[in-house]
Amino acid sequence: MTLRVLILAGRQSSRMGTRKELLPHPSGVPMYQYLLNIIGQACPELNTVYMSVKNKEFVPPFEMQHNQSRGDNISVQFIYDQQLNNRDENDIGPAAGLLAAYSTNPETNWLVVACDFPLLTVRTLTRLISAQEQQSSSLTCYRNSKGFCEPLLAVWSPEALEKLAENVKQGRTGPRFVLDELSDARVMSPEDDVELLNVNTIEEWEKACNLFKSVA
Repeated sequence: MTLRVLILAGRQSSRMGTRKELLPHPSGVPMYQYLLNIIGQACPELNTVYMSVKNKEFVPPFEMQHNQSRGDNISVQFIYDQQLNNRDENDIGPAAGLLAAYSTNPETNWLVVACDFPLLTVRTLTRLISAQEQQSSSLTCYRNSKGFCEPLLAVWSPEALEKLAENVKQGRTGPRFVLDELSDARVMSPEDDVELLNVNTIEEWEKACNLFKSVA
């Protein structure tokens, strides 16, 4: 089955105080560009990456940075959360981006990468993709040493996204509900827990940047 890639950008982060995908990554490019770079290495035949944002108003700041920093052959196609009309997308969090992607192509697997994993590497993405290819499951994701699963760094099948759509209609908007409800979900341990560090505040971002610099 075809694999498409979705970066979940979404909206202004209230806890971070800014848009995470535009933060300056310590590698020297914006956060979204860092993700594009490692996605391109993990998926060398990929031509297009989809990025979910709340609406068209979120595009110009991205385009300004993208024109200044791009150096890859991957194009970015935006998916707008406002395409969902069965419910106010402001209420359903990252499910809005997942379901917007599902609506564009309901017959493909989606590699979903949230924009708040600054320590993510090509190795971790490649292992995730390979695991799904070797043993097809409804949802393949990582779980850290504390038992915390990351459905926003995962491969979602059409079946999993359909289950998410059903849950949202019932008011259960969290992606982790889907993970709990799928009998064939595959959960993996990363080679290094630090790669699953996600950031929600400036303090967490600075910590992640320092960690990146220490191992770069």
